[in-house]
Amino acid sequence: MDCMSKNWKYDVFVSFRGETRFNFTDHLFAALHRHAILAFRDDTKLDKGEVISEGLMQAIEGSQVLIVVFSMNYASSTWCLQELANIADCIQETGQHVLPVFYDVSPSEVRKQSGNYEVAFMEHEERFKDDGEMMEQMQRWRRALTQVANLSGWDLRDKSQSVEIEKIVKVVTRILTPKLSSSPYNDIVGMQSPLEELEKLLVLDSDDDVRVAGICGMGGIGKKAFKSNHVAKDYESLTVSALAYANGLPLAIRVLGSFLYGRDFSEWSSALVRLKEYPSKDVMDVLRISFDGLEDMEKEIFLDIACFFCDNLEEYVKDILRIRGFHPDIGIRTLIDKSLIASKLRWIKMHDLLIELGRNVVREKSPNEPRK
Repeated sequence: MDCMSKNWKYDVFVSFRGETRFNFTDHLFAALHRHAILAFRDDTKLDKGEVISEGLMQAIEGSQVLIVVFSMNYASSTWCLQELANIADCIQETGQHVLPVFYDVSPSEVRKQSGNYEVAFMEHEERFKDDGEMMEQMQRWRRALTQVANLSGWDLRDKSQSVEIEKIVKVVTRILTPKLSSSPYNDIVGMQSPLEELEKLLVLDSDDDVRVAGICGMGGIGKKAFKSNHVAKDYESLTVSALAYANGLPLAIRVLGSFLYGRDFSEWSSALVRLKEYPSKDVMDVLRISFDGLEDMEKEIFLDIACFFCDNLEEYVKDILRIRGFHPDIGIRTLIDKSLIASKLRWIKMHDLLIELGRNVVREKSPNEPRK
């Protein structure tokens, strides 16, 4: 799975031994928080009564960046070693970013399981010598230690912790911030060259200054060729008509294109005939076509978001919609696919014009009770 395409529940998961909890790890969590980076912390985020191993596994799989803080007694904890083995699996299966930090041990000690790590494994072997399954697990733990310790990371010995923590946070921020060239709007025709120019202006590789770019124009500036770089010959005239009715507004082009995508010639014709019934060619008429094409449940979800839940965390919105008796996972995915909403860093977003559309629909339903 492409690491950038997944909807992550957390930005960062930190695996650490309790001996670093109230010093280095505490400072690391604080720094991540200051930079608005959402980090899972096993002593605060799991619900009471939840099975810890299952919860931790979900947190590991749901975090884009995995930080492992190797300390002197890390290998003495079978719990930490199980976490590490799962983290190593994620490198192969999902391509998550794993960043090792060597707190008071050398990378070589971890990699070769020497020193304190050798002592820890001798104790594990004595404890599990009659348990064949656990003996196999220990080989998995050794492989994970070697694999993760071979990755590029930070050796904190004889270094300023605060300075190194800032370096860690900078790397994490770069990982979490997608490059402009990896924009989710890379299907928009004609955007690559302007994006490259913008990257030059912003000097994204600089760590020492802050730059602000002002962009003038109507909301949603850009163009979209209906999820395809080439228009089928039979659809050329219909595409020209659709673009005309979108009236040059990129939002309308994107929404109308998403609505028409995958439909046959007669469905395109029918939709465009309906648009001709609105001589004003107002953008709301174009957006309304896509709304009217939704199933009833999807319409209700759209209206709830437009009226109450725009700019809210996706999981929070889903929880409320479940209480309302809806099926939000498929409903929200449908709205995203039709470009009626967007999910940015786990926050539900909706364009101002679509919010206005939703509220207009509600007013139409209850003209004498606008608050209903």
